[in-house]
Amino acid sequence: MTQCALCEEELSTDPTNKHCDSEEHIFPNSVGGQRTVSGFLCRSCNSTTGETWDAELAEQMQALCLIIGVRRDRGTTPPLKVTTTEGENITLGSGLIDHSQKMTVAARATAEKKAVGQRS
Repeated sequence: MTQCALCEEELSTDPTNKHCDSEEHIFPNSVGGQRTVSGFLCRSCNSTTGETWDAELAEQMQALCLIIGVRRDRGTTPPLKVTTTEGENITLGSGLIDHSQKMTVAARATAEKKAVGQRS
């Protein structure tokens, strides 16, 4: 029988057992990972690492995921409030890059700033 890579308990096939085999994302879902592997972590360790390691990685990668439009197999990347070097508070959300026109976040922000200035 296979053992959990972290706690080294035997992986169970009983769904009521906390050491039941689970599907672990190779790359966390929060950063776009869609492929999973079985026979690697028990459900208990998978949950623990998801709440700790995966959550920390997701927080650190959130801005990049929003900018490049990472798609998750469940849920969406939450918006992120940031302060620019000029002290401006903005919220990054999904869809920041118009892939049809290859407009970058910086170019869009500059264009929007100019458009606002022209309306005044």
